[in-house]
Amino acid sequence: MSRWHDCADTEHRKRCKKLPSGTTARFGLRATCPISAFTASGIVDNWVCHPFPPAGFQAAKCISETLYRCLHGCDGGHWPVKPTIRKPLAAERARRKLNLTLSGVESDRRKCPVDDANARTGVKMTLVIFAALICNVPETAVAQSELTRREIVRAGPATLQVTIRGEGEPIVFIPSRGRDVQDFDALSNRLAQAGYQVILPEPRAIGGSTGPLKDITYHDLASDVAATIESLVGRPATVIGHDFGNRIARTLASDYPCLVKQLILLSAGGMVPRSPEMEKLTTHFWESALSREDRLTAIRKIFFAAGNDVPRTWEEGWYFEVARAQRASDARTSLKEWWAGGSAPMLVVQGTEDVVALPENAKRLAAEFPERVTLVEIPHAGHALLPEQPEQVERAILAYLRSRVGTQ
Repeated sequence: MSRWHDCADTEHRKRCKKLPSGTTARFGLRATCPISAFTASGIVDNWVCHPFPPAGFQAAKCISETLYRCLHGCDGGHWPVKPTIRKPLAAERARRKLNLTLSGVESDRRKCPVDDANARTGVKMTLVIFAALICNVPETAVAQSELTRREIVRAGPATLQVTIRGEGEPIVFIPSRGRDVQDFDALSNRLAQAGYQVILPEPRAIGGSTGPLKDITYHDLASDVAATIESLVGRPATVIGHDFGNRIARTLASDYPCLVKQLILLSAGGMVPRSPEMEKLTTHFWESALSREDRLTAIRKIFFAAGNDVPRTWEEGWYFEVARAQRASDARTSLKEWWAGGSAPMLVVQGTEDVVALPENAKRLAAEFPERVTLVEIPHAGHALLPEQPEQVERAILAYLRSRVGTQ
């Protein structure tokens, strides 16, 4: 989390220029200090830097209520000195561009040229470029980054690393087989911006999560999610599961009905088997060491509808040891133990071209439990679904969540 420091703060005084009497400056600094504090002398009296964001990318969102005055009148003050920005590379490039822009301007204590209209215009343009290079981060993204945190949850023999973002009604995410919660980055960010709190526990043996994988069942993995909800939420939550994750979500709703408000199932299979050819291909994908080219070919055939691009995040991010343990748990947990998903209301979002979790599965689920299952079919989407038609999936989920407000 960021901390605010005054220029009078002893620890960071060396980073700040001395300000004239009556002016103030504040700097948002992360503990690791990826961004060196920069100051405004004189006219800019409230320059604020918000660190951004959670996923390893460092940037700055700079806001000044007096920036307008900088651009439209100097009042005899001094312009802000240029910032010093360290990693990442994009920020360093922005700094170099800014240095080139400022090459003809003294950056320390240059007086505002009040009587020289042309010179004043040049300084104004410098500040415009400065704002564009350094401050081009949406305020909503900054707000979400400030609300992002990580927690560790103990769940019996497992220890789970959990990312939490946003505030509001809680939504817990369970990723697909052999995948991590980064698959939900775009969707979870969108839901957080819409006013929900998103909670993303990494599965066992992925990221910072640990726990035994030998002889596990769906019930073991569902208990991990239950511990997350009990520890971090303390009341029923919406649970979103993709592929294998939707099986765990339904097991959770069956074993811990008091912890589940509603289920959102993405690519829900289990009852209707895939073709023998696809079964053979998926087994080969999970159980064999493939070349990068062969793996990419298999990913296209198994997970994506014809003509849809495979994003870089799906070329990578596979945890095959975890996937093999999850596949072994399939045989240890019978269909009747999880298929119904307890008594929880369900939204089923199904790609029409899914060759792994065949669309007939979703239709049977809706036919068997019509009073509590809502089915939305997504055209031109396969088993991956989320990277294929992200906007359609987001719209379906948000519409369902809003329709359920006040129902429980």
